[in-house]
Amino acid sequence: MMHIKNLSNTFLTLLFLYLFSLPAFSQGKIDQSKEELKNGVQKKESSKKQNFESNDQTIREAFVQQGISAGIGLIIVYGIIGNYGSEIHLSNKLTRYPFERRLAGNYINTDSMSKPKYFRIDVENQFLYNSDALFGNHLKINVRPFQYFYVQGNVFLLDEFDDFNKQRSSLHLFNLDFCYDRIRFERFNLGWTMGVNYIGNGVKKAGFAYGLSAEWFVMKAISINSCGKLSHINGLPVNQFEAKAKYHNKNFYFSAGYEYLKIASPSYHFLSVGGGIYF
Repeated sequence: MMHIKNLSNTFLTLLFLYLFSLPAFSQGKIDQSKEELKNGVQKKESSKKQNFESNDQTIREAFVQQGISAGIGLIIVYGIIGNYGSEIHLSNKLTRYPFERRLAGNYINTDSMSKPKYFRIDVENQFLYNSDALFGNHLKINVRPFQYFYVQGNVFLLDEFDDFNKQRSSLHLFNLDFCYDRIRFERFNLGWTMGVNYIGNGVKKAGFAYGLSAEWFVMKAISINSCGKLSHINGLPVNQFEAKAKYHNKNFYFSAGYEYLKIASPSYHFLSVGGGIYF
């Protein structure tokens, strides 16, 4: 009986300690992302292992950098910018809005458009939903001075509610990019982006970002848009991906799809719904 009583007391003590420690370990995704980004990459290995990995990483980085430099040298003119003398699609003009004429999307052949658009602003807003405890908003603005390139700004506002601790955590991710559509067909465009990511909310750190974007104008009034960006802030990944379908009605559109964010080690999966307007 005494043995059983001791076991019972031990079990109750362990259960009490576990329950008491729950609030300390009930950290949400947003708080985890912010804490990891503030601290950066932590080095926990022994100094000998660190030196070995550092030397190995230096060799790999040098090899990768040489390969990247050689690759850029080969494709910078044709692969990234294009040949305006031989690629007719690079001369396609900017439309006032997709499907204004025929099945043309963001660009249209100059011969079929009497009044080409020389300046356009695209504004889009998406509500992001993961659960009742995790949701957000994504505002995107494209400023297109002409058909050759555009500047894009993104603002992610994420909120997470912790019912256990009755707390709310927020994360604000800002993204500013220079964007260039390498392919400017009437029904399909594909391009690259290059810019910077910045996270506020006490983190206040930025990182270089790059990615790809594409839009396919499938049929009258319907298009599919996708964009992916990679970035590192304080040595940790801050990546974005989105895919959505759009229904266009003159210079308005409605959209629904999926958005993914990886901010440090936590990953965020959202259903998105919203719309946009072309000015």
